Amino acid sequence: MKNTDGLIEFSVLHFKNSGTYIYYISEQAFTDSKISYDPVRYKVEITVMQEGRFYQTTVSYERDGKAYTTLPRFVNTTKGSPGEPDEPIDPDKPYKPDNP
Repeated sequence: MKNTDGLIEFSVLHFKNSGTYIYYISEQAFTDSKISYDPVRYKVEITVMQEGRFYQTTVSYERDGKAYTTLPRFVNTTKGSPGEPDEPIDPDKPYKPDNP
């Protein structure tokens, strides 16, 4: 798995049979108290159909039980001081717990 700017990319999947394959994707929340981790959960449905010697696939996504038409994405925020709004994490500046 690769995570770039909140977009996730998985290794290629290989299927040897037709069918419907369902996966669920969520973010593992770590213990850093300065970050609010995105709690969203995606359902990924991959339908595999054999056409001659080859297989064709279609992929659909659901986010929190509703159809989702773009690629899954997780958005975390850093927690502000009391009374301050949370700030989105800048993907161009890696977050370091000891030096936010």
